[in-house]
Amino acid sequence: MTAAVRVLTTRTVDSSPALLLIDPDGSKTLVNCGEGCQRSFLEHAQKLSSVTRVCLTHLANDSLGGLPGMVLSSADAAKATQVAIMAQKPGAPRQQPAESAKNSNNKKAKRPTMHSTLDLGGLELVGPEGTKSYFHSLRHFLKREEFKVTIREGLYQVDPAGSQEEVSRTSRAKKKRKRQESKQNAQSTCTNGEQQEEDPPSYFGVQTIPITYHIPTMAAETKPTQVVSYVFQTPPISGKFLPDKAKELGIPPGPLYAKLKRGENVTFTNKDGQECHVEGSQVVLQPTPGMIIAVLYYPTMQVWREMQPKLDNILANKSQTAKIELVVHMTSPKILNDPACQAWRAKLQQQEGGARDSDNLQPLNNHLFLETCDPAIPANCQTKPSVYTSACIGALVRSQICPDLYKTPDYLQQSLEEEESNNHEEQTIPEGVRSAVPMLEYTLLPRSRKGYTELLPVTHLQDRRMEGTQFLDRCGAQKQAQLLLEINKKKQQFEAGNGNGNIHSKAELLMTGTGSAIPCKHRNVTGMCLRMDDGKGILLDVGEGTVGQLLRASLTTTSAAPTAESLLKSIQAAWISHPHADHHLGLLRLLTDRQAVLRSEDTNGNNHPLLVIGPPPILDFLREYEAVDPRIASSYVPLDCRELVHDPKRPRVSMPEKMKANTLMGGDGISRIEAIPVAHCPFSFAVVVEGTSFGTVAYSGDCRPSSRFAQRAQASDLLIHEATFEDGMEAEATMKRHSTVGEAIRIAHEMKAKRLVLTHFSQRYPKIPPIVTGPSAVPIIFAFDYMALTPQTLDLASQVTPAMRSLYPDEVYENGRAVPGDGAAAASAMSIPGFFAQNPYDK
Repeated sequence: MTAAVRVLTTRTVDSSPALLLIDPDGSKTLVNCGEGCQRSFLEHAQKLSSVTRVCLTHLANDSLGGLPGMVLSSADAAKATQVAIMAQKPGAPRQQPAESAKNSNNKKAKRPTMHSTLDLGGLELVGPEGTKSYFHSLRHFLKREEFKVTIREGLYQVDPAGSQEEVSRTSRAKKKRKRQESKQNAQSTCTNGEQQEEDPPSYFGVQTIPITYHIPTMAAETKPTQVVSYVFQTPPISGKFLPDKAKELGIPPGPLYAKLKRGENVTFTNKDGQECHVEGSQVVLQPTPGMIIAVLYYPTMQVWREMQPKLDNILANKSQTAKIELVVHMTSPKILNDPACQAWRAKLQQQEGGARDSDNLQPLNNHLFLETCDPAIPANCQTKPSVYTSACIGALVRSQICPDLYKTPDYLQQSLEEEESNNHEEQTIPEGVRSAVPMLEYTLLPRSRKGYTELLPVTHLQDRRMEGTQFLDRCGAQKQAQLLLEINKKKQQFEAGNGNGNIHSKAELLMTGTGSAIPCKHRNVTGMCLRMDDGKGILLDVGEGTVGQLLRASLTTTSAAPTAESLLKSIQAAWISHPHADHHLGLLRLLTDRQAVLRSEDTNGNNHPLLVIGPPPILDFLREYEAVDPRIASSYVPLDCRELVHDPKRPRVSMPEKMKANTLMGGDGISRIEAIPVAHCPFSFAVVVEGTSFGTVAYSGDCRPSSRFAQRAQASDLLIHEATFEDGMEAEATMKRHSTVGEAIRIAHEMKAKRLVLTHFSQRYPKIPPIVTGPSAVPIIFAFDYMALTPQTLDLASQVTPAMRSLYPDEVYENGRAVPGDGAAAASAMSIPGFFAQNPYDK
């Protein structure tokens, strides 16, 4: 049996603190689920489906930004498994073939269905007051009724299992039940009306400590919000069985030993024919009290002062049944070092008497520091390495091939020696407290291995950088790109000498996410930042993790580099193409972080809100979320994108007043934005943006090929079009209402676009999809995360593809084995009809 506490992620530019509590049966409790959480599961080969409970310490983007995506992925992966099982059963209903392609946005489009209700399991969600309201707000884009989410908020307590034996029996029973269910026929699937059996007892019991405090808003006022700390408790640790003593008492080995181990008394006939009675206590040592893991979230000293007496009272009440083993401090370095907090840690150590367990291992009350702060406070942590090592090393390799096009993530711009010398984190940590790093594990069981283990070697990053460099040397991509780079450099020098180029221009199109549906190790979900000459920008879709990717790509180690604060302030607007989670979940962090910066700098109340242009479901969600998290109050101006649809019957004389008030619009900025309805899910729109530094930019969002879009965006200077599927997968593209590479190229020709950027690639593979339609009259650019296009590098970007292809062969090699793509999870998800297009508004 193994039980542990594992650090999943820490606070960096692109990740938030998260913990895993691992049960002996392998199921997990996740503490906080910020943006990129499921991507970190992929990065570290953790099983997302093993999470059965999520505990939120507070309601803000850094604790729940990844929760909707996690629920969607968990539900859809469970559905894929169930569908596969049912398809193998005799008499199971077969799926109908996909309909022929239609360029329509029909809400009642027929979909393949299974004529039985699937039991997909579910998730327990524990959090502060307001958790139910938050989850209710997700109905605007998340609907997985078959995946049960049970919500507990505020004051809550559930005891652990009575013993380790009970946990073991429960685990065995669960596995046996699953095997039996897999053998049953399709008709035995549980329906909504049937009685579900009660959840088995959990290894980790939990008790919450809710505290209410006030947070600042932009309107020079404060609003109450609740935060929660958690006290987890394990069952008592069974006493050691003494086989020699049992043998001495004449007890025959076998079933009687098992009963004695469970603490039961036994009666047996010995070899002399005498009846003997032995009590369990004669051959089993006394059980050891259970262990307590306290996860304390205190963003302010006010929260600490109110939480401490409640925590002390809980620990006192549990002192006879459990002893404190680990305390996780989720707070800032300043508060951790406060004399009051230090005094409490010293008092706790004194109460334990400096005690050590019976095996003379570590002190019973270890302290682990997992840095965090209230999201209303601007964060500054860009020097820390990213947890998404695969994506960042990939970006580093691409930047070494073509630095004019591909950005290097901020922390990888330093040499390894510089990075190590700049890491002063340990100097702020008081004695007796260990600083958390990703994949740091504290083993609880078995007791012989109890203590800290770093699952990632210290040289992990160095090793990955070395692997990337060695592969780059072998593939020859740098040599292929060298001539192109020299030509492009001479071209830029010529244009600058003739006054044709603006050497001070900050114009660029930065790709923050180029993958589809769910994030993977190599590509984030959709997002891009379109900047004007003056540096002001608009985001075109804001998928989960967009802000982190933007900061990683834009921050540098030079003194003249922009700051995170200036980058956030420079974003003036955001366009959301449709209400699917992978295109808008990054909005919450954008609004929160941007508002925190403006609040800290602006004392006159001129908060310059972000213009959010999107479909009604997104604006409805933001309005309801604001009631749960007041940190985003007054942070945005909503604009229904339907107001920007061209209607000959009702021509628009000028842009809406909300757009006129935005500093990005008019003058030398954007002159016109038009929305075009497209075929994907309800409320799906493409967009045409005129007056940018690139000229007219057209962006498809997610859609089937649209002639109306091609007509309204005629002669665009730059078309950005989704290309989810390779050519030859037209049936899948039709079923999921996406486009193939060839279909996107056809629309570019129909539009007479000057250049085409392909993005939103299937997450099943990091490679560049082939073009099988023959030479294209339109230059084609394949987008990657961290790609930064400028008006001067567009030609280079379309010509560098052969060099980039050598980086991504048809097979990916990991640990010496050929891996066709990026994991079975994404591949199985792709098998679900409508996986990309499911939406509550479809019904």
